[in-house]
Amino acid sequence: MTISLPNGFTARPATLDDLAATVDLMNAVTQHDGGKNDTTVDYLQRYWRGDDLKLATD
Repeated sequence: MTISLPNGFTARPATLDDLAATVDLMNAVTQHDGGKNDTTVDYLQRYWRGDDLKLATD
């Protein structure tokens, strides 16, 4: 799949440095949709470091 981004935008794989910001974004969505936080840093870190996900390529 090829995606064209607007000028000035770039895309890259997520890294563990993105973990807290990703949790904040996910929780902002679930707060809006259902009024509660559904994700924690510990939970997402376990998932990102697990065998089912390869951050560099997925």
